[in-house]
Amino acid sequence: MKGQIIFFLLLFVFGNQLVLGQVVKGTIIDEETRMPLFGVLVHLEGELNLETKSDSSGNFRFESVPFGRINLAFGVGKYQDVNIENIFVTSGKEVEVSVEMKHYVRELKSVEIGIRQNSGIGQNRMATVSNHVLKIEEVEKYAGSLDDPMRLVTNYAGVIQQSSGFNNFTVRGNAPIGMLYRLEGIPIHNPNHFAEIGSTGGFVTQFSTQLLTTSEFFSGAFPAEFGNANSAVFDFKFRKGNSEKREHAIQVNVFGVDVATEGPFKKGGKASYLINYRYSSLGLLAKTFRFESIVPAYQDLSFNLNFPTKKMGNFNIFGIGGLSELTIAPSRDSSTWDAETNKTQRNLGSNSGAIGLVHYLRTSDKGYWHSVVAGSIGKYFDNAAYLENDLKLYTRDWSDYQDSRITFTSDYNHKFGRRHSNKTGVILTQLNHDFVSARFNKQVYGMDTLGVSTGGSQTVQAYTQSQFNLGGRLTINAGLHYLLFALNQKQSLEPRLGFIYRINDRSLLSGGYGLHSKVEDLSIYFYQKELEDGTIYQPNKNLDLMKAHHGVLRYMYFIRPKLKWTTEVYMQYMYNAPAAPNGAFSTMNLLWEFPTIALENVGQGRNYGIEMSLERSTKKGYYFLITGALFSAEYAGGDDVWRNTEFNQLFSYNVLVGKEYDRESKGNKQRFFSWNVNMKHSGGTWRTPVDIDQSKLYGWTRYDFDNPYTNKQPNSFLIDASIRFKNIRPNMTGEFSIRIKNLLYNRTVINEEWDDNAQDIKIIRDYGMIPLIGYKVWF
Repeated sequence: MKGQIIFFLLLFVFGNQLVLGQVVKGTIIDEETRMPLFGVLVHLEGELNLETKSDSSGNFRFESVPFGRINLAFGVGKYQDVNIENIFVTSGKEVEVSVEMKHYVRELKSVEIGIRQNSGIGQNRMATVSNHVLKIEEVEKYAGSLDDPMRLVTNYAGVIQQSSGFNNFTVRGNAPIGMLYRLEGIPIHNPNHFAEIGSTGGFVTQFSTQLLTTSEFFSGAFPAEFGNANSAVFDFKFRKGNSEKREHAIQVNVFGVDVATEGPFKKGGKASYLINYRYSSLGLLAKTFRFESIVPAYQDLSFNLNFPTKKMGNFNIFGIGGLSELTIAPSRDSSTWDAETNKTQRNLGSNSGAIGLVHYLRTSDKGYWHSVVAGSIGKYFDNAAYLENDLKLYTRDWSDYQDSRITFTSDYNHKFGRRHSNKTGVILTQLNHDFVSARFNKQVYGMDTLGVSTGGSQTVQAYTQSQFNLGGRLTINAGLHYLLFALNQKQSLEPRLGFIYRINDRSLLSGGYGLHSKVEDLSIYFYQKELEDGTIYQPNKNLDLMKAHHGVLRYMYFIRPKLKWTTEVYMQYMYNAPAAPNGAFSTMNLLWEFPTIALENVGQGRNYGIEMSLERSTKKGYYFLITGALFSAEYAGGDDVWRNTEFNQLFSYNVLVGKEYDRESKGNKQRFFSWNVNMKHSGGTWRTPVDIDQSKLYGWTRYDFDNPYTNKQPNSFLIDASIRFKNIRPNMTGEFSIRIKNLLYNRTVINEEWDDNAQDIKIIRDYGMIPLIGYKVWF
């Protein structure tokens, strides 16, 4: 009797009937026109081999697919075959895929077709080099990623993690300030918790991976649709919620609680919702384990609402919002006052959000419009107070920054024929900002204002890019990007060019070139300086756009169907970089601060290197990714002296390996176990030495900018590891995981600062080991 009661309770909570398999479904469209494709043969390979065809709406569906890994293959007429491999089918979450198929000009061998689909080329059809497809499963299973796509990309060649505690990274020796974030097609603010002023990283992204669909990362020579960036591009996309069934996921771990829900607004309707909320319990844990001196807290809410219509196209409303704050309290026990750290209270964090409306409208069987209007705002703060002998706090450091933007973008995609397709669009942005920075000056024993700026302006971007298929082996992509900064009417017209040549049935050669320009942060243009007569002027208002030439050549070879070798060589030349006249300072080295000096466009930079990777996709549960890079990154300021950039680390390599095991089932429960180890080794960064005499004089850290980036830091060596136990029951899947970041407790040097109380240089190191134990359930 007791067992029957439990059985019926489970039925009530998790469904009306036990399901011994899962639904696998999806939609198939033409890559260039987004028209649904009818009659595509879909082959499912797994425990069972199944086949079906897509209907007139491009939809396909398999019922009761056994749990475990499957492969999907799609083929029809004169379209290139598509293969999607290693999909993990579990209970609690239906599998839904979106497939885009591309015409080929002449008959190709099946292996040649497979090269294009399996290489990642084609996620953005205009990309030919330096693009990486972000697969959500990899974010979740790769050791060290911690469910954060920002950390995932540090497994790619040429991308170096600069901190184990935070997700800051650099690409090909470039400072991260040159990176662009896009969400649903629009540029957005820094989307990270605990983001520092002027930085592009933080502790973790403000949206959970449970919202993401396959996204893309570009490390150089990106297509013409991307502008106002010269380092790298993150192009995030949200998936649509399940329009047929309500599904939920709950994750509890050391960091906090992550709850997601999705489904149709009403039964039988096509509109759907996808909502995710996260709350950090780090503050509660700090109090529980009596770490009251360090209290971090963050929470975020993200959503994507989908509204298809019969005649007006498809509408999506998306949004992200996050609050984060970290408080480091001083010690009130005078016996511990052996350094300034113990007498300083620091409060830093970031509060930001974005909301937008996306519209897709098919105009014919040859083209469609895509438009987005969105607004975003970000507020970042970093303040410090000093505990004097009277046990009162006195302000010593104050920095506040706020940026807001309203963006409209629209593009038209048209397919002229099998050989030519085009995408043309505009991006219009209104930018506003407020910035203030002040620091204690011992000479006057009071606060000294370092910088104050406020103001706004607009950027206008327009682009056109075409793809030409010249026979079955050669594809040419060509485009132009235009950027105008309205504040001072500076502008740039930038050519972009790429090609893909399929050498044979196992290898291809591709290349890309682009001119890329970037508008600096508004605080640089609106920086104010007071002359001796009291006149206020803005010395940087007429700065030109910084520009960079990117050239990349890629060779890809499939040793076996699931084993791929990739090599890229690249060269970058930067010019017009804002730099100090006759000095060594350049904005090319900015990491998390804004300059408060007069600048001119006299800086240069040169980066070159070679990157290699060997990747084996999952076969019989085993997979690995080995990447390496050798590179040089140098810059010259206004004094025309070539020096190391801060991130000229010369080398990096990563070794990631993992294995999945299908354990013996128990009753109606299927069990899986997996492990993953990730090793990262890179050269040390270069630091500017502390100017001890000036630091003593002012009472806070002053650097020796006459000898910048001359202190070589130790090499970085990190090992991350994870194990996962997954149990699949008929209507629920649970996963217990143990993930350890920085297993060997190697604490990288983050910075060197002057401690005026100790009258000595203080070494600031990274976090040590970060254990993350958690449990996740889908139902």
